[in-house]
Amino acid sequence: MSFFELLTPIRIYILFTFIMLVISYNKDKKAHRILFIILLLSVINESMSAILKYNNIPIRLNASIFIVINNILWFFILYNVSSIKKSLLLIVILFFLSFTVYNLFLLNGIKEFNSYSFVIGAFLYLILFIYNCSSELKKENLNYFLSNNFILMLSPVLFFIGFSLLFGFNNKNIHKIMILNRFKLYDFISYFVNITYYSLLNVYIYREKKLKHVE
Repeated sequence: MSFFELLTPIRIYILFTFIMLVISYNKDKKAHRILFIILLLSVINESMSAILKYNNIPIRLNASIFIVINNILWFFILYNVSSIKKSLLLIVILFFLSFTVYNLFLLNGIKEFNSYSFVIGAFLYLILFIYNCSSELKKENLNYFLSNNFILMLSPVLFFIGFSLLFGFNNKNIHKIMILNRFKLYDFISYFVNITYYSLLNVYIYREKKLKHVE
């Protein structure tokens, strides 16, 4: 496999999204600072994965570290832009960190991709997201669901659901199931959820840029 074959459309799109954020970056907004780190780490992770694959080196440990940090950063997005009690979010973050350490040494281990950490982190995020939406619905705050903060919190939802379905069964044979006799299930879901994820982030970034000009 040549290095140029590793420059997938998804990797290019991630880099594009990061550049878009840099252009409209507002250091005074905590959400921008956290999102900057999320996208920077995504670019670094994809770059390292491409280099490791090019040199036929496993990416399991690299991917495991990334998913843990990525999940924690998304919890901090909720911490800053949702109406969920901060004390509850801190408890969730501490629980998730404790589980990832336990998983790293006793379940998936260091030599395997820590899929359980991803699934647990995704599940916790989805529960918190639904809880936050329910709270806003109870307050009949329908405008909230048109807000930029909601778009930001919504962006990783399908990403978490899609990859949880792939990783939750812990069976690599599922990844190889063919869709329409052309696409592997893993590739199909990966492209679909990543495009949705980063497209929603681009919508958020674009709207933030417009708000910045208005201010």
